[in-house]
Amino acid sequence: MPLMSAVYKVQTFDATYYDGRTAVRHDVTVQLYAEALDILGADGQVIEQWPYQAISLSDQGGGTTRLVVEDSEARLVLSSSEAFQALKNRAPNIDSQKQRTLRNMGLSVLVTVGLIGVAYVSIPVMASAVVAMIPYETEKNIGEGYAKDMQALFSKTKAPNQCTEDAGVQALNTMVTYLSAYSSGPFGYQVDVLDNTMVNAMALPGGHMFIFRGLIDKAESSDELAGVLAHEMAHVNHRHGMHGVVRSFGFQMLSDMMFGGNVMGNLSNIMMMMSHSREAERQADIDAIETLRRANISTAGIARFFERLKDKEDEGKGSFFKMPNMLSSHPSSDVREALAREVQSTSSTGWALSEAQWKNLKAICGK
Repeated sequence: MPLMSAVYKVQTFDATYYDGRTAVRHDVTVQLYAEALDILGADGQVIEQWPYQAISLSDQGGGTTRLVVEDSEARLVLSSSEAFQALKNRAPNIDSQKQRTLRNMGLSVLVTVGLIGVAYVSIPVMASAVVAMIPYETEKNIGEGYAKDMQALFSKTKAPNQCTEDAGVQALNTMVTYLSAYSSGPFGYQVDVLDNTMVNAMALPGGHMFIFRGLIDKAESSDELAGVLAHEMAHVNHRHGMHGVVRSFGFQMLSDMMFGGNVMGNLSNIMMMMSHSREAERQADIDAIETLRRANISTAGIARFFERLKDKEDEGKGSFFKMPNMLSSHPSSDVREALAREVQSTSSTGWALSEAQWKNLKAICGK
């Protein structure tokens, strides 16, 4: 019995009690004290004591008031309005279950937003340290796993999704081999073409890269495609894809803790892996231009590519790359174009492939 019972007059009412474990109805007596109420059984013994701050109003109707208490399935039913008013007099801050639920939801949202904010800042910082400890061979194996996911994701129902026309593959390998000699990194490069109209390219951890047919269709020259490939090679060299994997893993762990279960599927993991920071994109741009310069390939192609990208943005027709939000973290295309133009005057005017090789590469998907 609460110590304050000597000060406050004890009020007593009849009520009905359900323990939450069975459907058995118990006729009980409720005694109101200063800070809690006691529920007494037929033998006069205290069954439970409910602190007022833990009690919520479940519902009212038909002259009865149903009460619940935190961390319990038990229910208490007051059969008179006088009993509930007496309870309100002792505990005026008792609110409805709905109000309490909304308040708790609000607190949960604030906590969630706070955790996401902390994660947004801290996970990328920690990712660099984690990536530095990952062996190259492990990164390559991880990348191959994602490559299989990519091929499955973009596969067609009854047709292969990879373009394998022999002459086109040979021309592509010629370009990749040539650029590799001037793009220094810890990995070799494997480039495959996916038969998809998306205008994009991506680099996975460990050196596996994909080009979409849509990008080859849009490219107007081999040096233009070489610029895109050099950019993706730079992402591989700086392990930007692996940084994305670590970030994705960190956010996955956070989401599992907050929401339970795997709420981030393979597609969202791949998207996060491909979403690089502006600094990473600028780093890849600079390295790509330097690779082209060393390889004696004109940067005019990549400049034209960025110029057309800028034209698409100016027209308000959406991203030149058709995957949603892929360019949200990229430097603006006019900045990239200016960067390429800046070095163009001192760059070579060479071509990445011969005219015949470029024609074969354009037909790599047999179209």
